[in-house]
Amino acid sequence: GNSSSGGGSAADYGPPASNVLSEAQKYIGVVYEWGGADPSVGFDCSGLVYYCHLRCGRSLPPRTTHGYGGGWFPVSEAQPGDVLWNPTHVGICAAPGGSSYVHASNTGGNVRWGSYPIFERAYRF
Repeated sequence: GNSSSGGGSAADYGPPASNVLSEAQKYIGVVYEWGGADPSVGFDCSGLVYYCHLRCGRSLPPRTTHGYGGGWFPVSEAQPGDVLWNPTHVGICAAPGGSSYVHASNTGGNVRWGSYPIFERAYRF
């Protein structure tokens, strides 16, 4: 569905891209670099999400934390590989319901696991 204004259901968007999570885990420890979208340089949050999807043969909208077009669904429905979003940060879901995730953290200074519930929406591409 095309519901950029309102949330839908995860079931509307096909199966989750669990291989995206497998890809993201390869980069745990890679340094945080603002604007970075390559492991040789470093990643920022959207760069990591973009790069991992690209490596898994999935197209993603332009790198952004401002939100993605198309439909979103509640974080409670997120599955491993889904994109977790808030207005200033994105990550890759690692456990059902978004209870853990992989993200490029500017506070931690690298790609790392996270579990603090900071995300507002989930997307699937």
